[in-house]
Amino acid sequence: MKAVLLDKHGGPEMLRYGDAPDPVAGPGEVVVDIHAASVNAADYKVRLGNGRYRLTQFPHILGRDFSGIVSAVKLVSASAAASSWLRPSGFLATIAALIAIFSA
Repeated sequence: MKAVLLDKHGGPEMLRYGDAPDPVAGPGEVVVDIHAASVNAADYKVRLGNGRYRLTQFPHILGRDFSGIVSAVKLVSASAAASSWLRPSGFLATIAALIAIFSA
């Protein structure tokens, strides 16, 4: 998939548009085809890497806010499918084509 990748903390020159592995839904997760994503202050802070925004693994896909369509599901029970919703938390990696995210 295509994504905006952060290669290391620093200025905007640390960002690049490139390829990343497609996410796969794990137990209790769904994969969403992202149609729109936003950049907000948290992304700026993660890019700089100060304090609690310091990352240890790169490349990293920025982004927390998104909208899209569920394209794959791996729920833990049939009853979960009837009342499923997305529960985002942490560093989500939404400035990309796809995301795997926990569904509760």
